[in-house]
Amino acid sequence: MRLATPLVCVAALFAATPAAWAHHTPTPGTVALVGSLQSELGCPGDWQPECAATRLQPVAGSPGVYRGTFTPPAGTYEYKVALNNSWDENYGAGGAAGGANIPITAAGGPVTFTYDHQTHVIADDVPRPLQAVRGAHWLRSGIGTEADIHSRLRNAAKILHRDGKILTPYFSSYLLPTILDMPTQIVPVIMELADPNGPYGARGMAEMALVPLAPAIAAAIHDATGAWLAQQPMTPERVLAAVERVTSDE
Repeated sequence: MRLATPLVCVAALFAATPAAWAHHTPTPGTVALVGSLQSELGCPGDWQPECAATRLQPVAGSPGVYRGTFTPPAGTYEYKVALNNSWDENYGAGGAAGGANIPITAAGGPVTFTYDHQTHVIADDVPRPLQAVRGAHWLRSGIGTEADIHSRLRNAAKILHRDGKILTPYFSSYLLPTILDMPTQIVPVIMELADPNGPYGARGMAEMALVPLAPAIAAAIHDATGAWLAQQPMTPERVLAAVERVTSDE
């Protein structure tokens, strides 16, 4: 199974600039989470490095590491850290001094922020798709594969044998789906739901796209005819027989 790992709680390392090491930087007196979420967390306004309500606290046993857990309302915000109640020393994406704000989409539950003064990196534990583009590709590929499997199952009933020879060896009689049989657009929607059993909440992708297509075809047949099919392949003969059963029951 191809592992696309669409979800993982990751540090917000979005900048290409490498983090500066802090051997030359004094230990801060205070570390504050600053950003557009502060007013939602008890501060008078946003982007206030002096606000005590969003300070991160030292982590026991981990020198130079500061952490805080807050519960912002569901929404999209930006943040960074500011040291010593001022903007003189602040760090953003990738631990860059004065770096870019870090975007975050909160679901409405607790979010833990961690700052490492050795690297200046600030992290949060909101899950994000780690391989969103690749995961979307495998979702599309999985749907196409399922369409191919269903077609092969359907055509398997049409393979004719006689004396050990296949009598339908040509693509004109054993049809396979082509690109023209696929939807013109497939829009994958990746839900950011971490798996508690996966590493860092990761989930496998690709094969899961094989599961829903056959039920979707069955549901489409039911919507069109009122008949349910519970066996693959869903050949025209089986559809007709199911419709006749429904009609006779009426």
